[in-house]
Amino acid sequence: METEALAAALLSVPEDQVQPFLAGHRTQITPGLLGELERTTERLRLENPNQALRVVERMLQVTDFLGGEGRPNALRIKANLLVHLGQYIESIAIYSEAREIRLHQGNPLEVARLQVGWTAALKDLARYDDALQMALATRPLLIEQERWDWLANLEMNIGSIYRLTDRFPEALAIYDDCQQHFRQVGNPVGVAQAQVNASRAMACQDRFAEALDLLRGVRHPAPAADVARVAATDPLNLVGVLAPGPRVPAIVGNAVLYVDGHAVASLEAGTVVQREPLPPGARVDDDLTYHPPPRPAVSAQQAALPL
Repeated sequence: METEALAAALLSVPEDQVQPFLAGHRTQITPGLLGELERTTERLRLENPNQALRVVERMLQVTDFLGGEGRPNALRIKANLLVHLGQYIESIAIYSEAREIRLHQGNPLEVARLQVGWTAALKDLARYDDALQMALATRPLLIEQERWDWLANLEMNIGSIYRLTDRFPEALAIYDDCQQHFRQVGNPVGVAQAQVNASRAMACQDRFAEALDLLRGVRHPAPAADVARVAATDPLNLVGVLAPGPRVPAIVGNAVLYVDGHAVASLEAGTVVQREPLPPGARVDDDLTYHPPPRPAVSAQQAALPL
């Protein structure tokens, strides 16, 4: 049974049949199943977060069946969903459990990833001092490891904490960095969210004209680099058909990375194949995540923040 079909079948069985189902498909219960369940939660996260939470509970049952493999990641996803659902206190208990596992594994980067969501929960509980302390302790490692996606989300929350505690200049400085990091990972929605929050901080300083100009810019953004990942099984995989270069085999797990319409890299049998030169300073991770060229230097606003 294909992994996608196996995940669908697991989600369809009644609760009292989960363990017999797992035992009956023992040889097929692998970390790949966890990956498929995670993708399912991501698809459901916005449209039906309660259903996504039920999928995560099945993920946790699979991690138990695998002897704990993948459990901290499933816990992180569950905690993030709880924050999305407004269950902040419950989320903190889950983040804490996951962090203990990651600390035992000696994985500081995954600890930092957990603390990005944990900061949001503390902020929404109005525990601003605790949230800021955690965020500022987490931020340097994300900068060092160039995890601009996680860093941008963390900075969004730092900016909100500054704004909610009337530290408006600091809020605007961090929102500026946040926008730059969202641009680096090709997330225009994140950029727009940071700009909306920055306009709120400006309005709190009676800078209404500037705030209005910024909001108008959000409605009519300048064009940005278009980054897309296409599964090799997708009909849009035109490499070797209409686009130049050898064909990427239409096999589950293979994918093509497009930047501004150019197929710059592909993932084939777990290996990244570069197909066109990347922009200077850009890179592609082993999972085909694209990282645009970094900023030439740390901004003055960033350097002034207490890290």
